[in-house]
Amino acid sequence: MVYWYWGTLAMFQVGGKPWKTWRDALKTALLDHQRRDGPFAGSFDPAGPWGPDGGRVYSTALALLTLEVYFRTRAEIRPGTSPRRR
Repeated sequence: MVYWYWGTLAMFQVGGKPWKTWRDALKTALLDHQRRDGPFAGSFDPAGPWGPDGGRVYSTALALLTLEVYFRTRAEIRPGTSPRRR
């Protein structure tokens, strides 16, 4: 999960076709692993080397942070953009 988060942040900074390819594959990979049953619906099972230590909350938090990189990253740090003036 940590790899997916940092990889997504890096690919977002790269932008263009590499970002779109990464984003589409990531959405499929993550959403396919989201629980849809019972009391765990909407969460993610612990995965990766730190998943068992962090548990379900850790894995779900990282998955959601990963999926929202492009919604919460400021445009000022995207390649090819300049800071917005207020």
